[in-house]
Amino acid sequence: MEQYRLPGERVETATVHRFQGNEKDVIIFDLVDSPPFQIGKLLSGGWGSEAMRLFNVACTRAKGKLVIVAHHDYLSQKAPAGDSLATLLQYLEQHGKIMDARMVVQDYADPAVKIALGAVMPARRQLGNPEGATHFNEGNFYPAFLEDLRDAAGEVVIFSPFIAERRLADVITPLRRLVDRGVLVLVVTRERHESNQVTEELIRQLSTIGIKVLRRRGLHEKLAFVDRKIAWFGSLNILSHSRSSEVMIRFSQPELVVRLMELSGTVYLLKQEERRSVQKHRLTELADALKKRMAFPSCPLCGGTTGLRTGKHGPFFGCASFRNGGCKGLINIPRRVLELAVQDLELTCPHCGGKVVLKSGRNGAFLGCSRYPDCRWTDSF
Repeated sequence: MEQYRLPGERVETATVHRFQGNEKDVIIFDLVDSPPFQIGKLLSGGWGSEAMRLFNVACTRAKGKLVIVAHHDYLSQKAPAGDSLATLLQYLEQHGKIMDARMVVQDYADPAVKIALGAVMPARRQLGNPEGATHFNEGNFYPAFLEDLRDAAGEVVIFSPFIAERRLADVITPLRRLVDRGVLVLVVTRERHESNQVTEELIRQLSTIGIKVLRRRGLHEKLAFVDRKIAWFGSLNILSHSRSSEVMIRFSQPELVVRLMELSGTVYLLKQEERRSVQKHRLTELADALKKRMAFPSCPLCGGTTGLRTGKHGPFFGCASFRNGGCKGLINIPRRVLELAVQDLELTCPHCGGKVVLKSGRNGAFLGCSRYPDCRWTDSF
């Protein structure tokens, strides 16, 4: 759009969800899925599925023309009979016009394709032998790493596939000091170790002292980032190393460190953690606002106290003993009370500065901008 100077007020790019209730003269609907991947969840399912609803929104938003971009042969072969995707393709074959994409663009050498790739793919960077790179082995790594932890001021992220008691004992005190100083400490490790109760107990201990622990399936990377200024990269499991010979490289060039954070997905993890922190703080404020509007009811099943909880349909009052595997009683919050409590928070839209108000949709209550449809910012509770 920028390359061809298409006016933003006339041409809009977004996911299908954003076009609900918004019609356009021309809709270009890109199905995206193609080999070698399997058909994704958003395109799978028959009547009543999320795929059917997405297709319905996309195809009914067009007032004049509907253009669907798809890998026709692949999708026709892979889509199960009866799925909404198969039904859509059959309808297009019978009532639409099929055009080979090569009539529009030739291949990856096409100037338009090069522009598109340049917009979504970062430029190749030659790392070479960058300044600020220092090599360490298992013998001198930990003293240097602990020195970096001591100087941390904002955030520390450690990727360690495994966690062992002996090695964790060497770093737990410095990490605890960081948490006490308000530094975000995030540990990324493998998914649950059901067969290793010792590891699970160590992870619980990390959580207890305020360290955020995230699980990632098949994690193999051994990394650490300190304040987006220092990066450690190599073969040593930081929280479990014992006696094997390993190598770690320390990078202190900020531009390279940020690039490594992007490639490893660390920037995304930090944004997600920041969003969760904002939501948690906002939920605490909402609970205080609700208490000023009404008394929290007793649990309808056991008569115990209730607290504010959230689910996929929005906030509700849930039994306080729920987390201990006990009572599952819950009570819906009157909509008018919830609406007034949200107003009491006086939240502002992070996109346009408008007021944040309570909204309801197919999946329950959520937060949205009062300037809709000019501003389409939304957030869950």
